[in-house]
Amino acid sequence: MKKIILSLVLGGSVAFFSSCGNEETKTEEVKTEEKSTTESCLYNVDPSSVKVEWTSFKYTEKAAVGGIFEMVELNNTVEAESAAASFKEATLSINTRTVNSNNDDRDKKIKNTFFGTMEKTDFLTGKIKSLEGIENGNGTAIISITMNGIEKDQEFTWMSDNETVEFNTSLTIEDWNAKPSLDSLNTVCEDLHKGEDGVSILWPNVDVKISANLTKNCK
Repeated sequence: MKKIILSLVLGGSVAFFSSCGNEETKTEEVKTEEKSTTESCLYNVDPSSVKVEWTSFKYTEKAAVGGIFEMVELNNTVEAESAAASFKEATLSINTRTVNSNNDDRDKKIKNTFFGTMEKTDFLTGKIKSLEGIENGNGTAIISITMNGIEKDQEFTWMSDNETVEFNTSLTIEDWNAKPSLDSLNTVCEDLHKGEDGVSILWPNVDVKISANLTKNCK
């Protein structure tokens, strides 16, 4: 009888420890599988995709007039673990002679009467000085913009979906002492800038959007 009881106890013990051993093995297998499915990605900016869009406003009621610059050069981007971080030290050069608003006559006036009356503005340049919110996928950035011989910091908001990055701001022309150039442009376009109230006005605020596509390499 004692032998039977002892056998049962030992058998139960072996079964118990065997089942525990199997459970640990299964858990280990699951953890290994989870680890193997976790991928690490590095992001790069596609320089050929960079786009700079602008929107200015005319009439008292602020009707929008938009366009792009066809020649834009982005430099000093880096491969990084997040989309926005690849822009941390980026610089931008914009050829103002390539402004395009889908109106040849207007483009000619913008080139000659607006940019053409500024100091050293065949090119506008920008440099990212700070980038906040990288861990959140959106935030603010300080970009130093040089126009009309003046360098000034401008705050942008930015957002990314890991496929594209977009920077937005609304800048004021007077901050770069460019109101005389704005007034010159409004003079040559006086009749075209008259709204329903008959007042000719070209607003000093310009909305700017900079965007680019990203490529990623995941392992």
